Amino acid sequence: MQITDAAYGFVPFIIKNGEPLYLVTLHHKGHWAFPKGHAEGNETPLEAGLRELREETGLEPKRIYEQATFLEEYTFTDPDGNEVEKTNTFWLAEMPHQEVTPQEAEVDDFAWLPYDEAMERMTFASAKKSLLRAHELFEQYVRE
Repeated sequence: MQITDAAYGFVPFIIKNGEPLYLVTLHHKGHWAFPKGHAEGNETPLEAGLRELREETGLEPKRIYEQATFLEEYTFTDPDGNEVEKTNTFWLAEMPHQEVTPQEAEVDDFAWLPYDEAMERMTFASAKKSLLRAHELFEQYVRE
């Protein structure tokens, strides 16, 4: 059986000494990624992403780069043997500070890392590809 699944999230960053530091989180399932989750009720994708960011990190964006939106797409097999086509929509967003309040139910750890270190930390190829895309969009839309 084929299933589709969609989640929404952010690639949070701050600028330190002119360079971005990206926030990556270690989820309870054991992988490093960006904050994201599913929409609830009548939430728009952006509203869902904002709620998930708040829940998982306690952060509220200083600025959302809505033009810097991208998709992360991959397929995996769930525990019941179903093939799941997953689409994660991400927005690039600058955070006002580095003070993270991780959600104990979902986040085991977090780190603010420069691009190269964040790339090493990411667990899955899809997350590495998303970081690459986010960094390209940072260079395109944020760097002055």
